[in-house]
Amino acid sequence: MLENIIRQRIQESKNARQFVEENTYDNFVETPIVTSPSHWETMSYPEMTCLERQFMFDDPKVFLFFVMEVYKACIRYNHYPCLETDELNIKIKLYTKNINDITDIDFKIAKEIIEVYNEIDFLSLEK
Repeated sequence: MLENIIRQRIQESKNARQFVEENTYDNFVETPIVTSPSHWETMSYPEMTCLERQFMFDDPKVFLFFVMEVYKACIRYNHYPCLETDELNIKIKLYTKNINDITDIDFKIAKEIIEVYNEIDFLSLEK
């Protein structure tokens, strides 16, 4: 039974990692506007290696909604990213602080963040 749980978690981790590494919003929906690529970059700094991505918003309410949804996902995992904000832009750095490197939980949270962003982007297009 434990072996099956471990296999399942490894598969979930592989799926989340693949989703984050391969998919962009442009792969899901063809839109009449050009969107910037929505992928995470693996960044290496002297103190850490992390997944990093910047999100830009035009509306303060949408920006705050996004930040709260990101934080809710982090609370569920008890795993918190570095959030850097500048006006209505936010840069998110995901890494596991006790090892200063990327782990599977970072990929899971990155996947959830992409889903939130894509949902917001989709709803903005419907208006």
